[in-house]
Amino acid sequence: MRGLLTIAGHSGQEYQFLARPFGESLPESPGVYVITHAKRGENGEWLHTPLCIGRAENLSRALHAHPESQCLDHQDANVICFRIEHSAEYQARVVRDLVEQHQPRCQCGDEGAGE
Repeated sequence: MRGLLTIAGHSGQEYQFLARPFGESLPESPGVYVITHAKRGENGEWLHTPLCIGRAENLSRALHAHPESQCLDHQDANVICFRIEHSAEYQARVVRDLVEQHQPRCQCGDEGAGE
């Protein structure tokens, strides 16, 4: 699954993400990521269940030895969605908003903490 995905936060704000197959390489940029389990709905549309929401100083390294890899495997993670965000403060705000809305099953680390 490749393309754009809009994910709404608890605040009602909608965020645009690029979606890629899980395991595909990501850019060496800071940003926010959402790991999902995607499946086709009855009408052929993609339905995404957010499993893990986090942020990283370098998205390309976000999944290497991810601390929740066992949870993600168990939940059949198959898509990673990302958006490049350079502001650590804004990254944290987006992650909080999305986590509050979606209550993901797996807990992502916060690689951006301490910036």
